Amino acid sequence: MAGRLAEHVEWGIPGALFAARRGDLVLIVDVLSFSTAVTEVIARGSVAFCYSPEALDAAGGRTAVAHRHDAAMLARRRNVGPGEFSLSPASLDAVPRGQRLAMTSLNGGRCVGAAADAPWVATGCLANRSAVAPRITTFPADGHAARCTIVPYGETCAGPFMAEQVGELPAANRGFVRPSIEDHLGAGAVVDALSTDVRRSVEAEAAAAVFERHRDRLESTLAGGASGCELVHRGFGDDVSVAARLDAHRVVAQRSVDDPRNSSRVIGVSGHA
Repeated sequence: MAGRLAEHVEWGIPGALFAARRGDLVLIVDVLSFSTAVTEVIARGSVAFCYSPEALDAAGGRTAVAHRHDAAMLARRRNVGPGEFSLSPASLDAVPRGQRLAMTSLNGGRCVGAAADAPWVATGCLANRSAVAPRITTFPADGHAARCTIVPYGETCAGPFMAEQVGELPAANRGFVRPSIEDHLGAGAVVDALSTDVRRSVEAEAAAAVFERHRDRLESTLAGGASGCELVHRGFGDDVSVAARLDAHRVVAQRSVDDPRNSSRVIGVSGHA
């Protein structure tokens, strides 16, 4: 049917890159960190400038990027003190209204960078899925792309927690990305919120089924997954609680070029109510 939205789910950086090359709308989902953190920032009337690590280095590093955008840079470490902010969603509860924040992420940030050429790039999570869905459905009527690919990032199988469980991986496998329950849930939550007129791919149907199966116990499901277990183990159980708050915010964090200090290849994100 002409003008009818199609919805697809594709994993990780390759999924974001392929979707952008097809001219799809792209929604990045990284529930336990990046997407929820960006949504928390935008919900407080603030602005986020999101870089992949590679784009951050190419722009001169953390200090240069913060100066360029007149922004505070999120801390490298997740655990921060009073007045500091990080990719820990719970740390962003006290972000002042209007604060400009620059951030990078190994996972979601790289996906956003991979999708930079797409006609629309945004971040979604459990907290804003009911705001994201109607925004997506406006595009076919506006004459924009008629397909949206939701990109759950997954999780990199590396780091001290993983090594503690199973030992260090061989060097060739340290960057391997596995699917994650939290991002599958986040993608499925957005699909579930979309109109029934949307044409769903098989992958989108599967994600929606995962969400429907767990929607009444989101926090315990997130906490029980491998990534959630790691956060709880490291003392960041509050991040799991924040990420599990379904429909907590009515904002969409989407790419904006309104800031003159923002280059065309970097995703400056602003809110859309």
